[in-house]
Amino acid sequence: MPIVRNPWDGAVVGEVPDATVADAVTAIDAAASKCTELESWPRFRRHDVLRGVSNRIEAESESWSELITAESGKPIRDARVEVERAARLFSFAADAARDAEESLIPLDSDPRSADRFAWIRNRPVGVVAAITPFNFPLNLLAHKVAPAVATGCPVVAKPSERTPLTALRLRQTLIEAGWPGAAFPVLVPEDPAPVVATLCRHPAVQLVSYTGSDRHGRTIEALAASKRVVLELGGNAAVAVLPDADLDRAALRCVQGAFGFSGQVCISVQRIALHRTIAGAFLEKFLPLAESLAFGDPSLESTDIGPMIDGRAADRVHTWVEEAVSGGARVLIGGRRLPRNGYAPTVLADTPRKANVWREEVFGPLVVIETLDTIPGMLQFMDDTRYGLQAGVFTRHFDTALHFADRLRVGGLIIDDIPTFRSDTVPYGGERDSGRGREAVRAALDAYRWEQSVIWRREDRTPWD
Repeated sequence: MPIVRNPWDGAVVGEVPDATVADAVTAIDAAASKCTELESWPRFRRHDVLRGVSNRIEAESESWSELITAESGKPIRDARVEVERAARLFSFAADAARDAEESLIPLDSDPRSADRFAWIRNRPVGVVAAITPFNFPLNLLAHKVAPAVATGCPVVAKPSERTPLTALRLRQTLIEAGWPGAAFPVLVPEDPAPVVATLCRHPAVQLVSYTGSDRHGRTIEALAASKRVVLELGGNAAVAVLPDADLDRAALRCVQGAFGFSGQVCISVQRIALHRTIAGAFLEKFLPLAESLAFGDPSLESTDIGPMIDGRAADRVHTWVEEAVSGGARVLIGGRRLPRNGYAPTVLADTPRKANVWREEVFGPLVVIETLDTIPGMLQFMDDTRYGLQAGVFTRHFDTALHFADRLRVGGLIIDDIPTFRSDTVPYGGERDSGRGREAVRAALDAYRWEQSVIWRREDRTPWD
């Protein structure tokens, strides 16, 4: 039976039943039995469910935030932001469910079909498998559940076994808002691999939507080869700070982007390219800000950064730091374990490009700094990665920013800000090893539905002839 523990003090937050492969099959079959019913729902009914979920989350936002903090270790201030985003996300989905457009097309552009019309209908794909990680236990699941409800798809969820309580509460909230319980089962296996394989292979599952590491993402893609797949995978986000940047703003935002939630964010700032003309001035602002971050109990308002999800995660980051240092990297600040699964905000310079902290997704409170002389050199630095999720460039010149957008293969470029910025109304997703497909409600709808053309012929005579 999976036991959920607070990463800060190890206290038991809750226990959940261990889901087996047999449980997964039963849940998928039950969800599939709801497909016909849900497809027949009128738009207003799906709208009302989604609006009800949004209202309930907003009304109970503080208890939602406390739950997220307890099971993930996310500082309470950050947890509140996640809850606020989720409430708005369900509101956006409610609007999308109500306002979804379908087309009626006259076919008289072709003489062979001049007497015909086509109705282009949007129909739900069927059962969706939603597999999500620990770091945003509410919002990342909401990004999969909300468009599914908007289109009339049942969802079978497999949240992280570290943070399942938020997913189970979301299930109850949807049921209270009118969504059938069988259309949103939540599976929490102690051994995830067999259950995930079942979700990917079961013939009733039509779409697998996964957020997590690229290694597991490729496994899921192979298992679900005959299905629709949306993959939101890892990142190794880079930032460029150009000579015309507002250095006070850039330093503050890079600290927030690199060390928020102990760097356990796929679009966390991991690499910073500094133009040599401003490198010293930037570091004079950036390093003290990073060192001033308050580490502590995530339930306290005064805490800036809390623990990592567990001790193994902190140990891995430290091992990678030691590897980089042995290869010639310099530790400017940090580079040490903290009590209670914590790791100190860490900044490295002169890092060899073969080091894991450069090549891989660190998913921890660490950033690599490099000073460069030219814009082309900064672009090469940023694009020297197998990932392509988001990037940021601090400049006041729009044309310069567009130059970066033209030359970087990333799903999103954030101008005059950090790649950690995300708007839930804008298509979000990566290129290369950062995945495929896009999320955000309206962008995701195409994955959750299919188009059907219904064509009929107009009679030559009027009905009263």
